Amino acid sequence: MTLRGGLIAVVLAALVMFLLDFVFYMFLMPMPAECKTALASVSYTEANMPSPAWYYLMELAVAGLIAFATLQVPLTVGQAAQRGALILVMITGAIDINWGMSINVPWPISGLFIEVAYRAVLGAVAGAVTVILAKKLSGATA
Repeated sequence: MTLRGGLIAVVLAALVMFLLDFVFYMFLMPMPAECKTALASVSYTEANMPSPAWYYLMELAVAGLIAFATLQVPLTVGQAAQRGALILVMITGAIDINWGMSINVPWPISGLFIEVAYRAVLGAVAGAVTVILAKKLSGATA
């Protein structure tokens, strides 16, 4: 694989993750009413929401981590999906544990499980997309 193919794959995988995250967090992820009330004073509104480019930059960093784990050695698509899932589960676990220890807002454990399951699927998709695109864009055979 070439560096150019890998970099393009990272950018495109980040775009896929950005779009899937938007759909999941805006429409599917349940947020308890107590959380909405408690976080209302520190949450963004539509009027002061930061640029979507900041969220894409975060996805680009995560896609880079996935690429680091999947593009170092030749992997099958399944192996890349496993590594991508593992990376996102570890990142999500670290962030959610930090949030759980840092804020005094009740959050049901089912919400954590829903998010970790989603992020495992997202990581698997991102890992597979990264390897497939990097191979195709580098001219390598799958």
